[in-house]
Amino acid sequence: MSRSRRGEVALEAARLLYAREHKEYFHAKREAARRLGTRELPTNREIHEELIRLSESLGGNDRLARLQAMRRIALEHMRRLEAHEPRLVGSVLTGSIRQGSDIDIHLYTDDPLGVFDALDQADLVFEVETARARKRGEEVEFLHVLVLDPRGHTLELTVLPPARLHDRPRSGAADSRQGRADCQEVARLPGVSP
Repeated sequence: MSRSRRGEVALEAARLLYAREHKEYFHAKREAARRLGTRELPTNREIHEELIRLSESLGGNDRLARLQAMRRIALEHMRRLEAHEPRLVGSVLTGSIRQGSDIDIHLYTDDPLGVFDALDQADLVFEVETARARKRGEEVEFLHVLVLDPRGHTLELTVLPPARLHDRPRSGAADSRQGRADCQEVARLPGVSP
């Protein structure tokens, strides 16, 4: 059975994302279509499914062990930051990690200094950068805190206002609402609890 042109573009876009040539689905699918000489574009969900298959096949035998370790590390940091309403998001939650994946955690707090204090108390190396994005037609500013875990993993903490905790932002990856998990939900993920 031959793969449809759209499926070929989805697979090529997944390869671009896996190889980290592109970070965003939007750019990866357009580049994949250009490379394959077509205008046919797959959905983000189709690319996401290919990316999961690709990461499972290319991730090596240790992929599952790495995923479980990353989830345990995420839970450890989430518990440290529990006062700031942490939620695990992204590839560590969905299981679609690849080489170089970071651990993405959203924090819902008006107290970024409290976040910095908790990281300082744990003797963690981190840097803070301000990011801007358009949400619902208006420009929003928020903080990204990049944390180097001593076990070699990078965490990307996004500090958001508490009022956004109940928003369910769209996930560009799967054309659906973004999945989020609190500490209790992360503790129940496969391979997390001893």
